[in-house]
Amino acid sequence: MTGKFVRLFSISLGLIFFFSSFVIAIPADPNFSFEITQPDGKNVTLKPAGDERFGYYQTLDGYTVIKSSDGWYYYASLDSQGALVTTATKVYSPKDRPKASIQFLDTQTTQIKPSTQNRLYPDVKLQPELLTQSALAATDTVTNNVLVILIEFSDYSGIYDSSDFDNLMNQPGYDVYGSAHDYYEECSYGQFNLQGDIDGWYKTENEHFLYGYNDGNNWAAAAVLAREAIEMATIYSDIDFSKYDNNGDGEVDGLFIVHAGPGAETGASDFPWSHKWSLSDAGLSPITADGVTIDAYTMEPEIHSGVDIAHIGVFVHEYGHALGLPDLYDTDGSSNGIGMWGVMAGGSWGGAGKSPVHFSGWSKAQLGWTNPINITTDTTGIILPDASTSPISYRLWTDGMPSSQYFLVENRGKTNFDAFLPGCGVAIWHIDDAVNGNSNEAHRKVDLEEGDNSENNSSGDVWINKIFGVSTVPNSSDYLGDSTSVRVVVHSTTC
Repeated sequence: MTGKFVRLFSISLGLIFFFSSFVIAIPADPNFSFEITQPDGKNVTLKPAGDERFGYYQTLDGYTVIKSSDGWYYYASLDSQGALVTTATKVYSPKDRPKASIQFLDTQTTQIKPSTQNRLYPDVKLQPELLTQSALAATDTVTNNVLVILIEFSDYSGIYDSSDFDNLMNQPGYDVYGSAHDYYEECSYGQFNLQGDIDGWYKTENEHFLYGYNDGNNWAAAAVLAREAIEMATIYSDIDFSKYDNNGDGEVDGLFIVHAGPGAETGASDFPWSHKWSLSDAGLSPITADGVTIDAYTMEPEIHSGVDIAHIGVFVHEYGHALGLPDLYDTDGSSNGIGMWGVMAGGSWGGAGKSPVHFSGWSKAQLGWTNPINITTDTTGIILPDASTSPISYRLWTDGMPSSQYFLVENRGKTNFDAFLPGCGVAIWHIDDAVNGNSNEAHRKVDLEEGDNSENNSSGDVWINKIFGVSTVPNSSDYLGDSTSVRVVVHSTTC
């Protein structure tokens, strides 16, 4: 599908931009819900919330719940340390709630979440050497090799074979929207070639619930599962693990562990929640094979939901971490971060994860796939193509002199892997490279200046027939409230 274009009529420094006619851990899927059956036979619909750092479940009306060892789901509260604990009140659907439950909920608040101090494991560590390694000239292509190890349980076998995962990773045009390889090829404008090798199935001697997410305190067990899978692959296969050390630093940097069955992020709490971690962070010894150390890994489920094979969204999101990118959703759960506008946030769930949206313009620049044009003088008549097909973007700041802060402007159309964006138009990003992440909604590292001044993941987030400037809402001030004099005018944008 061809990209749309946006015509930029003028820029002043100032700056004035005129446009006319022309997106560590995967967050829970915001559109997914599942049904559980309580021991008394009553059904309750729940939804996953949070991410792999502190995932949990909620009722559709926002009450956080925990499954107890007695098999019941109870409403949750926070203890003195900010950790989730069960109350004595059992969970029922709104139509089945007894009077005592209703009275209890009247005293509770919705959207309870664990404290960030109780995250289940540390943030992923960035790997800037991989960013450098993949930052090539536009005419070059870098190939990164990744290994997918399949592991099943003594009581739960995989239903898809290695060829199915080979297709998911590598097959051109896979499942209508494309494979993980197609995704990275498109987002990098042909500069990045992701190639996946598949090994397994292997089988652990243990039952699946021993490695499950359960009440959120079982992450070390998931790492044990990863280590078992790696160890079996080193013993029983002829894989050369050095192939997956893509930057030559002596460590494998592209490893996916796929376990049989669904993931906890889709309601199967006795399975692992998809995540990125390392054996050493879990207190386990890394494994050495073929002259390289195997430590960091990501873990994903075989099944998305029902009997549907996993979708590529979780794979491409987690590999973004392997390339050194941070999460761009709000990791403390207090806001949406950049929402659906980038794959390192909620955009990993585009098309239910089958068509994850593109990396944000900032992420692409970090990976060396784009080189934003720095506007230094008043400018008119610029053409800005669709970001799904063109690497062109613009960087704006006072007098054309960005420091750690600047505005990054790109054109996002509902095309190609961006088909499931909330809307199309000009995305204006406020960047502060001196900030670590997006957990502080008042001062983010990568923030979308929403055209409707609302973080609602809607078509109004991008700019169409609007002005962004010193006196608009939102405005173009810096994070200290000082004017940058940047002004952007968007005319006659069409999708």
